[in-house]
Amino acid sequence: MTQDTQNPAVEKNNDTKPADNENVVNQTADTGNETPDKVPYARFNKQVKQTKALQTQIDEMKSLMEEKKIKESNDLSELKDLSMEQASKLKEYEAKMKIVEEKEAQEHSLLLEQIPEDEREIYGKLDVNDLRKIIAKANKSSVSTDKSAPIRGGLKVKDTSEIWDMSSENKRKNWSDIVNFYKKK
Repeated sequence: MTQDTQNPAVEKNNDTKPADNENVVNQTADTGNETPDKVPYARFNKQVKQTKALQTQIDEMKSLMEEKKIKESNDLSELKDLSMEQASKLKEYEAKMKIVEEKEAQEHSLLLEQIPEDEREIYGKLDVNDLRKIIAKANKSSVSTDKSAPIRGGLKVKDTSEIWDMSSENKRKNWSDIVNFYKKK
C-alpha cells in the first residue's frame, strides 16, 4: 500500500482523492454540530443579522418612548397650567357668586318685609323672582281695588266773569269750586 492509505487520518472512501474528505471536515458550514461550540457559518450570519435588526428595533422603540415621555411631560405641564388657570377662575367666580347670593338674601328680606307678617312664613321659602312676582301682583291688585272717587284737579275760578261764561253743564261739574270761590271772597 501506499503511504497515504496507511495513514490512519485518511479514511477509505469511494473517491480517489483523500484530501477532499479532509477539506470537507474542516469546513464549518457543511455538516451539523460535531461539538456544542461549533455553529455553522450560515446560521451564525443569520443570527447576527437578526440580532442587529432586533437591536435597531429596540433602539427605535427606546427613542420613541423617550419622545413620548417628553411629549407627555409637555402635555402634563400644559394640563397643569390649564388646571391652575381654571382654579383661579373658579375662585373668582366663587367670590362673585358669594356677592350675588348676599345681594339676593338682602333683596329677599326686603321683599318679605313688604308682605304681611302672618304670610311671611308661607312666602319665606320662595326664591327672589317668585317673591317679586307675588309682590308686583299684590301691588297691582291693591291699586285696582281702590274704588274711591278720582281726585279732580278742579276748576280754579279766578274771576266771576269766568263763572258767568261757563255752560250750565260745566257749572254743575265744578259747583264745589264755584262755592269755594265765593267763600273765599
